[in-house]
Amino acid sequence: MVLAIVLSGVCFCPLTVTPLYAADFSDWLYSMEITFDGYAGSETLTNFPALVAFQEDSTGFEYSQLASDTGGDLRFADSDGNELNYEIDTWNEAGTSYVWVQVPLLTAATVITAYWGNNDETSAPSYTTDGSTWSQGYIGVYHLNEEGTVTTYNDSSPNNNDLTCSASPVETNGIIATGRAFAQGSTTQPIYKASPAGGLTFSEYTVTCWASAVAGATSWRNWWGLLRADNAYTRGEVADTGYPNHYNDGNLINASGHCGMPLISEGTVGFITW
Repeated sequence: MVLAIVLSGVCFCPLTVTPLYAADFSDWLYSMEITFDGYAGSETLTNFPALVAFQEDSTGFEYSQLASDTGGDLRFADSDGNELNYEIDTWNEAGTSYVWVQVPLLTAATVITAYWGNNDETSAPSYTTDGSTWSQGYIGVYHLNEEGTVTTYNDSSPNNNDLTCSASPVETNGIIATGRAFAQGSTTQPIYKASPAGGLTFSEYTVTCWASAVAGATSWRNWWGLLRADNAYTRGEVADTGYPNHYNDGNLINASGHCGMPLISEGTVGFITW
């Protein structure tokens, strides 16, 4: 999926659990429990957007079971039957589909349930597209799953901080569906948002992404970022070290290549403040 700026990531800051409401899923024909036993952390993650992948395999899931060919009848619930916010990142009936589900309290013992197969509920709820899944402090969430050559990359957070560019990076395969590959050399391909909403500060925040820099990457011109009205910014770029670097208001935060924006983005990237 994604050349994304997802202010996602593991945030162990105090957050308020989103109020949930019990729903009746008796009219859905199919269901499947989803566990998170792969989570090895000791902290309980609050309102955490967890990635769920769907594909036809031994679990019994089949795309033909859905009433909507775009996944509109898909629903999720926690162990108490409360309906959960979710966002479809990529829906691919010929392969793997990726869905971000906001889990209220996530531990290795958490169990949620997916429901599908209801001819009377083929329209996706409004919460799937209004940023509700990323409501807990996210400044910007970018999946970069737009197809073809585009100049705008949509923000999935409630802030509508869409990124723009004058020269679109090339669509490529990523860790989660599609991503973007930046050109090498002198081509300038910045992707940024000027004057972002959401109260971006430079005191405490988290930036996460999947990215890789190819050998010989030397151009600072390939970068993503958020630029405030006072020209202060947080951004990632490829430096002459060949590594993707992260800059905070002009200060190099990480020069070892662990975070930032390189030539290829292979996951969701985001910013979150607390």
